[in-house]
Amino acid sequence: AKAIATALAQNVKLESIYLAANDLCDNGTIAIMNSLYTNKYLKLIDLELNYLTDKSANVIADTLKQNSTLKEINLAFNHIESKGIRALGIAIKFNKSLTTLNLEGNQLGNDGICQFVEVILNNTNTNTNTNTNTNTNTN
Repeated sequence: AKAIATALAQNVKLESIYLAANDLCDNGTIAIMNSLYTNKYLKLIDLELNYLTDKSANVIADTLKQNSTLKEINLAFNHIESKGIRALGIAIKFNKSLTTLNLEGNQLGNDGICQFVEVILNNTNTNTNTNTNTNTNTN
C-alpha cells in the first residue's frame, strides 16, 4: 500500500485505480488516501472489500475536504459504521467534485442512514448508493 501511495502522490496520468479485495485494511487505505491530498488527476478509486472501518472513513472524509478531482469512490462491503458515515456526510458538504459514493454493504445502522439522508437532501452533486437491502442495520 505504501508503494501505491507513493506512486499516486507522483501521478500525473492515472485517472482510475481499482483496489477491491486487496486486504488493504485501515493502515493501507490511510496511506493511499493521504497521497490524494495533492493528487490532481485521480478521478475514481475502488476500495470495495478491504476491511475498512470508521478509522479509514474519517481519513477518506478528510481527504475529500481537500481533494477536488475525485469523482467516484467505491467503499462497498467494508465495515464502516455510523460514525464513519457521519464523517463522510460532513465531508461531502464541502466537496464539489464527488459525484458517486458507493456505501453498499456497510453497517450504516439507523443513525447512519438518517445522517446520510440529511446529507443527500442538502447536496445535489453526489449520487450515493446506500442500498438498504444489503446494509446491516445495527440498531
